[in-house]
Amino acid sequence: RPKVFRTPDDVDRPAIVKLPEAARRVERGFFVAKDREDLLKKAKRLADKGVIRLADLSEAAIEELVLGAHFNINYFYSPIYGRLELHSIDRRIQTDLDGFYRLPARDQLELDAEPRYIEVGHEPATIRESLLERAFEIGYRFVEAAKRLEPPGVIGPFTLQVMATPELDLVVFDVAPRIGGGTNAYMGVGGQYSKLYWGRPISMGRRIAIEIRRAAEEGRLGDVTT
Repeated sequence: RPKVFRTPDDVDRPAIVKLPEAARRVERGFFVAKDREDLLKKAKRLADKGVIRLADLSEAAIEELVLGAHFNINYFYSPIYGRLELHSIDRRIQTDLDGFYRLPARDQLELDAEPRYIEVGHEPATIRESLLERAFEIGYRFVEAAKRLEPPGVIGPFTLQVMATPELDLVVFDVAPRIGGGTNAYMGVGGQYSKLYWGRPISMGRRIAIEIRRAAEEGRLGDVTT
């Protein structure tokens, strides 16, 4: 995972800062800084614009900036079948970042805008086959860590948000221990990797239903509920 900085004073390299927006507290106000001085300068500028509150900076999540291609990897851990399944992969659509990076560099510089990272949708994606083994490796590591730290661990769907680096590593920067929002991109058509297990693509909702039904038939509902 990326290096975590406890305070802005600890930042000694490019970093991404995550903290609540000033008005909509459920949304996170992301911004990128190249070092400590840049972080404090940008935080003040965003606070002056009413995007964030400086008081929230002390509780912000500050992480090393990892550059790469981002993916949301959607998994399903099955206690009934005793396996980890790869269901689907998607990518986020964010406003107004998506509109900003579609502009030529000259226009971006002239606008001098502060891109926002507000999630408004998802789009299907695939990942190169040589990275699938790594995707399973980090998925299994999460399952084992969850069992150890919070028994009985994760049951059913979860999502790991990763960056694929130029060195072809997958760096996990966030976790959703639930149904990932991006699985909606496959509603009605089914996750592309789920076909490898079931002979046809299925949605995440149907995969959950299969698990519950099989558990009920085997008298093992206690294994899929907490």
